[in-house]
Amino acid sequence: LCGRIYAVGDISGGHFNPAVTLAVVLGGRGKITKAMAAKYVLAQLAAAALAGLVYAAYHMGSAVAEKSIKLVPGHGYSVFQAALAELVATMVLSYTVLTVATVEGYVKDVAGLVVAYALTAGSFAVGSVSGGEVNPAVVLGLVLGNVVNPGKGGMGPAMSWIALLLCEFAGACVAAAVFRITHRQEFLPKEAKKDAKGQAAAGTDVEAPSA
Repeated sequence: LCGRIYAVGDISGGHFNPAVTLAVVLGGRGKITKAMAAKYVLAQLAAAALAGLVYAAYHMGSAVAEKSIKLVPGHGYSVFQAALAELVATMVLSYTVLTVATVEGYVKDVAGLVVAYALTAGSFAVGSVSGGEVNPAVVLGLVLGNVVNPGKGGMGPAMSWIALLLCEFAGACVAAAVFRITHRQEFLPKEAKKDAKGQAAAGTDVEAPSA
């Protein structure tokens, strides 16, 4: 992900994730139009579909043709727990994107690295619970791959992957809501932002009274 962000980040923003795109839209400030966001999501889903088909095609005639990658909770976990884990991990990823890649004054050179670390941490944190997809496009790609080549285990219950999908989008919505609360200054008019920055700078220059 880190490499892809740096490769095309200056062209598209390097979302690669419908949940992240949704968070950027809901994060406001005109960072992306709804029409462009819809095109991004369509491209992301098309890429996911292609990946699923390629995966299925490679495996159908191989020694692991009977293998299934079912989107089900990890051993000992419920669908609710898995869906909640995906919500939290996707929220953290989306919030990270909003706070390091869409705000003014942040050093953009490290944004790709920070976002990649957030995804890695989220995937490892919830991997044993939900699989750590943290991306609706990944979910749909895996589902399509299993439709074409269900293997021995079949596709698994639809309720499971639908719950993961919905909760990933919900995580994006939560991230945008939290961002609007924690970064209110981002929504101020330009002149008000300058005044706020000036007041903050003046506050740091005031010396603390000696004891």
